[in-house]
Amino acid sequence: MNDKLFKRILIGIGSLVLIGYGLVYYFHLDEPVFLQHDYELQLTEEDDHNEIPFNLNYITNSDEERVVIGIMFPEYPDLFVQASESHFTRPDGFYWDQPFDDGVGTAYGRYTLRTIYVNMLDLEGVDDVNDFSLTKVTLYFNDSTEMTVDVGEVRLYTEEEDDQLIEQLYGDRSTDGRIEATYRIYEDLLLSSLEQDHAFSDSTTQIKINEVDYSDADELRLDKNDIVSISTTGEPSGDSIEDFKVSNYFPKLTLTTTDGDEINPRLPHINRHDPRYSFNTIYRYLRARGEI
Repeated sequence: MNDKLFKRILIGIGSLVLIGYGLVYYFHLDEPVFLQHDYELQLTEEDDHNEIPFNLNYITNSDEERVVIGIMFPEYPDLFVQASESHFTRPDGFYWDQPFDDGVGTAYGRYTLRTIYVNMLDLEGVDDVNDFSLTKVTLYFNDSTEMTVDVGEVRLYTEEEDDQLIEQLYGDRSTDGRIEATYRIYEDLLLSSLEQDHAFSDSTTQIKINEVDYSDADELRLDKNDIVSISTTGEPSGDSIEDFKVSNYFPKLTLTTTDGDEINPRLPHINRHDPRYSFNTIYRYLRARGEI
């Protein structure tokens, strides 16, 4: 009787071990999975040496020991880019002699969410800033391996002169992600369109003008000396792939003067990225992407 019980215990333990190994194998990622990014980055004349910082985010296994030590953009191989998984910036550059922290990224069960901090230091090889588009990145790891991945799209834009027909007076961001700006109008204008010029269709973005949902109005008249409040909010959609996209873009207005001239000021940027990370949400995202 004791022998039978002992055998059953051994069989049970062995089964649990096999199930454990099976689950580890099932959840394992063969390669890092990059989130899709939708960035519009403003370039101004005041930008010294065109320094343009932004982040790239990816998911990997929690026991991943490799770290990214450099990157290159295949579409613009001559760009001078600094990149690191340690956030150690200072006004005059990066602390490149600082060792990597052992705890890179944030762990969620079997997975870790990591961030690559990128700083473009010039725009060598870029003929037209407004046509600039990055969609792929080549990663160089500290074990001498490399890989090229799709990261969504990173674009640049320069603010167009509007002859001071509209002036931003105030801007504010709330904890719920709502961004609001107040403008003074210096000439009678007609708002004829609002262009969300970004890579992903975003039905979850709400834009209000004087607390009226812009989608409810085809055209909107703005009178001289009006004070106009414009707010933008990005709401979670409930779709794993959509909510894990990292969005940071500036919707563009088309305003028409009484003389028929058009100006295109930008609204405050929409920064939407709050999928409420957990092992379960990351797992559902990876399943939806077909990575596991």
